[in-house]
Amino acid sequence: MKYRLMILEEEIAKDNIYVNSVQSDQYGGLVIGFSNDYLLEVFPDDSLKEEYWRFFGNNPQEEHFIVFD
Repeated sequence: MKYRLMILEEEIAKDNIYVNSVQSDQYGGLVIGFSNDYLLEVFPDDSLKEEYWRFFGNNPQEEHFIVFD
């Protein structure tokens, strides 16, 4: 049995999937919309004042989006 994450990983490895959109909320959660109608929903599972996640473009040396606290 293949889990959804395994299918997504295979699609990414084949280079058949790309990011269409990124949305965040006031709680540090985010939704990443991919091609092929995939969505990845992420939410922080604690209330500590720390970094939750970063979103990078193709070049990690460029500016990126950080969500924390």
